[in-house]
Amino acid sequence: MSVTCTNGSIRASKTLDRCNDNNSYLPLPGHLVCYFYMLKAARVRIKKITKNEICSVKGDQAVAQPKNRKAVFIFGMVVGVFLVCWTPSLVISFVQFFCNDPIQPEQCSGALNSIKIVVLATLNTILALVSTVGNALVLLAVYRVPSQKTVSNAFLASLGVADFSVGVIMNPLWVYKSVLNIWQSDNIISTVIEVVAMQTVVATSLSLCAVSLDRYIAVTNIRHNEILTCNRVRTVIISIWIFSVIFASLRLVVTDPFELPKLRIAATTITVILPCLVISICYFYMVKAARVQIKRITKNEAFSVNGDEAVAQLKNSKAVFTVGIVVGVFLVCWTPSLVISFVQFFCNDPCKRTKLNCYWFWGALAEFSNSAFNPFIYCMRMRDFRKAVKRVLFTFSITQFMSSHPRESYIHANDFVFAQ
Repeated sequence: MSVTCTNGSIRASKTLDRCNDNNSYLPLPGHLVCYFYMLKAARVRIKKITKNEICSVKGDQAVAQPKNRKAVFIFGMVVGVFLVCWTPSLVISFVQFFCNDPIQPEQCSGALNSIKIVVLATLNTILALVSTVGNALVLLAVYRVPSQKTVSNAFLASLGVADFSVGVIMNPLWVYKSVLNIWQSDNIISTVIEVVAMQTVVATSLSLCAVSLDRYIAVTNIRHNEILTCNRVRTVIISIWIFSVIFASLRLVVTDPFELPKLRIAATTITVILPCLVISICYFYMVKAARVQIKRITKNEAFSVNGDEAVAQLKNSKAVFTVGIVVGVFLVCWTPSLVISFVQFFCNDPCKRTKLNCYWFWGALAEFSNSAFNPFIYCMRMRDFRKAVKRVLFTFSITQFMSSHPRESYIHANDFVFAQ
């Protein structure tokens, strides 16, 4: 009896320790919400100044604006440092809790119950529709609209292909895997699905890095077009896809369920940690460059800036805001997989490692959701891209109308062309 009480008290103590560690993250949502609205307000002021409206701003207010933007920059650094410093504690607390939590032998299974199967199948179906439609529009806009066939948009097209494949291939496969309740790592169907999933996920994360690096060079270097030539961009994109295929093929070699955590740690490093570092570093220097431009405009130098440069500065500030959203969404979508992979790697109990297989269903769901968000983060927020998408939809509607009304299409053809 005393042994039972002791074990219970130890377990309660460990649970309390995990709760105390997780309480450190309670202020984070509030920080992120404040940061979002502060950055949004700063963008409004940047746009106001860039449009040469600074003449109507009073002296005190003009001084307050750069201070507010500096506060936004500092707050962003606070959030970044907070995540870097506290994420290891979050991972360690989950590892200790799960690995030390007693488990019965009959619970050594990664099977899903009926409610979880329905929820996973429904969410994956929704994500498949959003990813497919959103990324298809992006790819059509790049392919059919001549103004969108730029070097920078080649990286967006590569990202769109990777995200489109997630919606068309991975989400349906994960629905199939969930419905059949295939949780064993040594199952042949599970192996094939994991190979395809690893390839698309690696291609997506590396394409995100390429897009961020492209935006970084565009903001910080006026020789952007000389640095990123068509041949170099083509080489980078081909290298990304070749590497993703080669790395995913390692899953066919690693078949031992107890060796898989090592491969997943390597995959997590490539798809989460390294891309997050690259995107964060790019974001830091992009914000720094944007602050220099903003300070220059705020000091009444806007009058010496021509129209094209002012528009470019406004676009660069918007690119900085976009990358900030990217970092936040990236962390939210990929942190679950990061935590699961570390827990499974450091947990030595075979039974608990087996039970962790059910959590990968949810980790993969969070990963795939990133592919549904990317078209709206990278493309739909850009005015030129929105116009290109509208043009594609307009052309499609004309084609559908002409095919369904062959007699009327000839009469109204000129009207449609004129409207376009």
